[in-house]
Amino acid sequence: MKIIRYIVSLTALTFASYGLITGDYTYNHIMMLFLSLLMLTMGLEEFERNNKGTGFLLLGTFLFTGYVSIQGFLIS
Repeated sequence: MKIIRYIVSLTALTFASYGLITGDYTYNHIMMLFLSLLMLTMGLEEFERNNKGTGFLLLGTFLFTGYVSIQGFLIS
């Protein structure tokens, strides 16, 4: 699970860095998708540690950022 978290966070960081360096924010919705996947993996890790409160918070964040990302895909 840690390997998946590292890969997803590195991918999100890459898209965020690209947007900041170039000023081109056309890939923001893809970055939001990877951030939502990161929240999902972190939430699942918290459930494995029996931290249900934090797990539910992270899963709620996953649902919200996933919704925002899908809206970004549909609008652009």
